[in-house]
Amino acid sequence: MALVLPPGGVILAFAAATLVAQALRGRALVKSAFNSGQMLTAVGLGLAVAHVAERRGHTITPLVLVEAAAGAVVFFAVNNGFLAAILTGTGASTPRRALLDGMEIRLLLLGVSVIPGLVAALAISAHPWALVLAGLPFAAFRQVLAGHFRARHDRTRMVGLFNATLDAHRSMGAAEVTDAVKGAARNLLRCPTAELAGVEPMDSGMAVALDVQGEPRWLTVSGRSKSEPFDAADRSLLEALAAVGAGALTNASLYEEGRQQRERLATITASLGEGVCAFDSEGRISFLNPAGEAMLGWTEAELGQATLSDLGLASPVEFLTAPALRSMRTRTTVRSDDTMFRRRDATAFPVDLTCSPVIDDGHVAGAVAVFRDITERKAFEERLAHHAFHDHLTGLPNRRVFLDRLEQALRRSQRSGANHGVLFADVDRFKVINDSVGHQAGDRLLIAIAERIEQALRPGDTLARFGGDEFTVLLEDIADIGDAEAVAQRVLAALRIPIPLLGGHEVVASISVGITVATPGVSADDVLHDADVAMYQAKAGGAG
Repeated sequence: MALVLPPGGVILAFAAATLVAQALRGRALVKSAFNSGQMLTAVGLGLAVAHVAERRGHTITPLVLVEAAAGAVVFFAVNNGFLAAILTGTGASTPRRALLDGMEIRLLLLGVSVIPGLVAALAISAHPWALVLAGLPFAAFRQVLAGHFRARHDRTRMVGLFNATLDAHRSMGAAEVTDAVKGAARNLLRCPTAELAGVEPMDSGMAVALDVQGEPRWLTVSGRSKSEPFDAADRSLLEALAAVGAGALTNASLYEEGRQQRERLATITASLGEGVCAFDSEGRISFLNPAGEAMLGWTEAELGQATLSDLGLASPVEFLTAPALRSMRTRTTVRSDDTMFRRRDATAFPVDLTCSPVIDDGHVAGAVAVFRDITERKAFEERLAHHAFHDHLTGLPNRRVFLDRLEQALRRSQRSGANHGVLFADVDRFKVINDSVGHQAGDRLLIAIAERIEQALRPGDTLARFGGDEFTVLLEDIADIGDAEAVAQRVLAALRIPIPLLGGHEVVASISVGITVATPGVSADDVLHDADVAMYQAKAGGAG
């Protein structure tokens, strides 16, 4: 234009075009004045460089073309400088980014503007009627350029929508998701205000509805300049953001529900005395309540680092993982009323275990094991068993145990032909001692007699309190009655030493002992009867 029009004509043409463009876009007066001043400043500086005022009417030479091109470069540089200053001053960008962002397309724009312009100027100078055709390339170029910038604008919005999707779904809290969606709406739609609320907006902004688990909400943007009204593309973008927000808020709501359920489950299981351990579908320990951690000495995090297959026989809790594997493999509940677990310090303790598979839609999703420390129960059962088969005063086996061992010995003798001896002992004058020094002293006497007899026996012999002040001894595998008599003599000798009682009393205990030898084929009743008779004969004779 500068090659075919006088400088004043160029300035007037640019001024008119700028004013028309500002009017069509509805720019504010102040902004239109600034844009017009910017444009005319750039035009003026470009004309000053080109020196076209001195060459109007002369033939266009290569030097003129170079100077015109230099003026176009100055025009381009001034416009870009103004734009960078505006972006930097408003805080929208840094100086470096404002100057260099999109520089390739700017230079391309400069080249495709200057070269056709120079060619058109040459054609018009030679053939003035070519002015009619000179604007066609520029019109076509403008359409191509407009499409390019629309594509860039759409790409920027797409990238922004993608980033907004990542930001919204990266957070699991409803507040964080809401902030991410609102921030994306403000940035992508260039609006100072964005709201996401459950009340339908009444202002003049743009709003779209979204559904979050059956609850209606509205995403609203407002405050954008009237010179840039919302269009269909803006609404489509806002609807896309609303869809992203709806999905992210639904996920956040579900996550919050799951978190609350886990907290309730943790609260419930934390109050249980039983250990509760859960395995996921991949075999990892996904949950272990505090009672389980206390019993095992391992934390949930420590045990959750390895899968069942990884743990295997080397697992520190193989006793727990093996039933879980079996439960998931067989899809049945595995129970054990009495099994042993090991603590982290390698000490063992008995537990009652139940392990059941978790079935979800026909597939095994994991397993849950519940175990209870039964140490106290086992100890109680052992005490009951001990009381059932032992005398509570002396701790000796009782009549039941003695009879059982005697019958077993007699059955063995039928196969082996071995002889067994039985001693039946009764404390002499026990009632008199008990009445004279008291029942506590009598109990102490019976305990001492039991200890003395036990010390005189051979290893493997069975001493039992048969009842009251009666004691029985089973001597297995003896040669003859002489072996039994030798044991009886040791017992009598042990009792000749005085026994101290309560209150400083001492007494020399005297017992009467009946001896019999059980030969193959006799019954336990016969053996006891013979020993009892022998004991009464010894008592009647006044000898031990």
